[in-house]
This record gives sequence, C-alpha cells and structure tokens, in this order.
Amino acid sequence: MSKRLHAHRTAARIVVGVLILVFMAGPFFWIALVSVQNPTALYSTSLLKTNAFTTSNYSGALQSLDIVRDLLNTLAVSVSSAILAVGLGVLGGYALARYKLVGDRWLLLTIVATQMFPGLLLTVPLYQILSSIGLINTLPGLALVYTSSSLPFAIWMMRNYFRGLPRELGEAALVDGCSMLGSLRRIILPVSFPAMIACSVFCIIVAWDDFLYASTFLISSNNWTISVGLYSLIGQYVSNWGVVMAGTVMATLPIVLAFLAVQGRITSLLGGSVKG
Repeated sequence: MSKRLHAHRTAARIVVGVLILVFMAGPFFWIALVSVQNPTALYSTSLLKTNAFTTSNYSGALQSLDIVRDLLNTLAVSVSSAILAVGLGVLGGYALARYKLVGDRWLLLTIVATQMFPGLLLTVPLYQILSSIGLINTLPGLALVYTSSSLPFAIWMMRNYFRGLPRELGEAALVDGCSMLGSLRRIILPVSFPAMIACSVFCIIVAWDDFLYASTFLISSNNWTISVGLYSLIGQYVSNWGVVMAGTVMATLPIVLAFLAVQGRITSLLGGSVKG
C-alpha cells in the first residue's frame, strides 16, 4: 500500500512539475515561434507549417534596431548599478547584522517597505532629482535610479546572509588587530562572495527588464537601452510582430544564458558557505 501511495505521489509531482514548466515556458516558446514566422502566417492557420518559417525577421530586427548599441548600454547600466547596490548592500547589511543599533528593526522595516512603492509613483521625484544634478538623458543617471531600486533588496539579502555566518569569523580578526573594515574585507567578504554574486544577478535582471525608467529618463536614441529600442519597433497603426519578437529573443537570450551559467554555482557555493 505504501509503495502504491508513493508511486501516486511521485506521479502527481511529475504532473504538477510539467504543468508549471508549460505555464512558465509557454510564453517564451510562443515568442520564439513567432520570431521565425512569415508575417502572413501569423494571422492564418499555417503557423506551425514548415513553409511558414523564416529567418528574415532577425535580419529585419538588426536593420531596424541598433541592437549592439542598445545591448551595450543595457549592460553598462545593469552592471554598474549592480556593483553599487551590492557594495552598499554589503556595508548596510553587515552593520545591521553585526551591530546593535538604535531602532535597527524599524530601520530594516523602513528599508524593505520602500520596495512596496510602485515605480510609476517615484518617476516624477526621480526625474526632478536627476534634472537638478544634470543627469537626465544619461546612462550614469539611469544607473543611479536602478541602484536605488535594488539597494533595499541588497541590504536585506546581505543582512540575512551575514546573520547566518558565525560571529567568530569577524571577532577573531578583531582580536588579531584588524579594524572593523579590515575584518570585513579580509575575512567576511571572501566567504560572502556567493551571496554577493546571487544579489548581483538579481540587480542585473531588475535593470535589464526595466522599461518605465529607461523610457522616461532617456531621450536620445544613442542612450537607449534594449527595452526602449524594442518599443521603437512597434508602429502606431501597423507592427511587424515577427521582427518585434525576433528582437525580443535577441534581447532576452544573453540574460537567460548568463543566469543559467551561474545558477548551479550560486546554489552550490551558497550551500557550501552555510555548511562551513
């Protein structure tokens, strides 16, 4: 009876897993499918026929969009904002995890609560701030906006990670004569590298996927990120959705491959650091 019950549970888990996979991967499959379809096939029943496939949509996207420039702009603001957010998150998270501060719980609650504000609500004040310091229509200004968006999560994540590390790691260095920052740099940061990488991946994805801030703060096409560039492919009355989806595939593929490349290492390193 127990074997039969175990078999039923295993089968149920497999079915649920397949359903979740189809639900999550379905939109990506549809985007990839549309990206290799003839324009006439999109509005007919021949969507899955072999003669409906074409690669002209990708060449059309490359001709209509400076995708290399837009990808480099996106990479620049994503990586720079991740470095700033993780660097500040390490300092703030370490202070909240290792030192008793007055009102530290309320401070952490306030930091996390800022994530509940919708981005649209912050657009006007952020625009005024960037305009006052002369960073409108600049990639550094956009990187600062993304840093402010990711910093609360970075502080919260690094704080939780530091709380899981043995206190003896930092205290032993202090006994040996290291300063607080020296202990953090020489002892804590090396074992915290996996958590920093995981936090950086999250920050990069947040910046890579953004459209609201990029379309609001960037005016010149030379500074466009990939999301704004893709939006420019959509016409007012008529849109070539095959070209749009081809550009979407090219924009999504780098971040997906980067995530898959580091996913296993992040999991193993985080597990090893916690056990150690």
